[in-house]
Parts: sequence; C-alpha cells; structure tokens
Amino acid sequence: MKHLIKFNEEIEKPSLEETNIDINSQIEWVQASDRYILIQKDENGEVVGLNYMQGKELELFKEEYSELDEELTYFYIRSKDLIKGDTELEVIDNAIWCFFYAK
Repeated sequence: MKHLIKFNEEIEKPSLEETNIDINSQIEWVQASDRYILIQKDENGEVVGLNYMQGKELELFKEEYSELDEELTYFYIRSKDLIKGDTELEVIDNAIWCFFYAK
C-alpha cells in the first residue's frame, strides 16, 4: 500500500526574508549518497533552509545551488521527527531521499 503525505496548504511557511535572524550556512559532503547538502540554521541551531546537488563538483554546487529549495526545506521541517538517522546530517540526507522519491 502506498502512503502519500499531503501537506496542509493553510499552514504558513516561514519566510527568511520577513525575519531578522542570523543565519549560519554550511555545506556538507555525504559520500554514501554522493551529494553536497547546503544547510542553513538559525541562531537556535534549527534548520531553516536546505538544498542539495548530486555529484562532487563543489564549485558548481556553490554557484548553482546556493538558493534554498523551499519545498525540500518545508518537507524536512514537517517530517524530520518521522525520519530515522543517528545524526542530524543523516536525518537530513534520508529526508532528501524521501523527498526525491515522493516527487
């Protein structure tokens, strides 16, 4: 049986443009998934933005994937407590796989 997650469109998504928060950006390499992941966190250490690219071309990633993927970010924020992983990075990586397969 296939289960689909349907997001409630009435839930307001956070907008980084409308807030005055300090953002910490980091790029992580996940060798097992062969991808770079851009992770943006607020001053409390909460993930507020994500993007990713398959492949090892770091400069290309920095040039072409520095914008946040709002759909992926929203998916992660809503589903992170349901996704398994030993570290936050593993949970993010697994969320990307789930997001990819759900699309």
